[in-house]
Amino acid sequence: MTKMKCSYCKNDSIYFAKYFGKYFCKRHLENYLFKKLKRNLHKYHLIQKDDKLLLENLKSPVGTACIHLFTKAIKTWPVKIVQKNENKKINFSTIEDETKNIIENLTNKKIYKTFFQEGKVIKPFRNFSREELFILGVALGSPEKEKIKKTNHPTDSLGTATKLNLIHLWDRILALK
Repeated sequence: MTKMKCSYCKNDSIYFAKYFGKYFCKRHLENYLFKKLKRNLHKYHLIQKDDKLLLENLKSPVGTACIHLFTKAIKTWPVKIVQKNENKKINFSTIEDETKNIIENLTNKKIYKTFFQEGKVIKPFRNFSREELFILGVALGSPEKEKIKKTNHPTDSLGTATKLNLIHLWDRILALK
């Protein structure tokens, strides 16, 4: 079986984005996710000047990728990463986490806000796939090379586009209140 090549260069690919049919090598996957993160930070005004941000030190491949991308994205911004006394905490929840929360809260008849920013907690990765972050984390040399945990949750069979549509629909419903 031949290894597929990156859609942007001729290096071996490490990830295939099914939702838009592109293959990515390590460099182009990192670049794609970096641009996506910067777009989220700007579009939703998640970080303000002089913010103090608390980053949890996660040892999983997903955590490694999130920390790497986030610190790279804010490198030139006038913000500080602190150990305590933060005014904003970074939450590394992904699209899978958000859709599970929505479904669970709908079945329990609870309103759950999934916005990118909830008070002191910001969620810059909430429209990222756990799989793409996991693969980047492993490619970056994450110390823990565990498998992505499979669960038997109803949202596991949904595609990325469906999960994104569910989150956007939920946000619109909450905005009506």
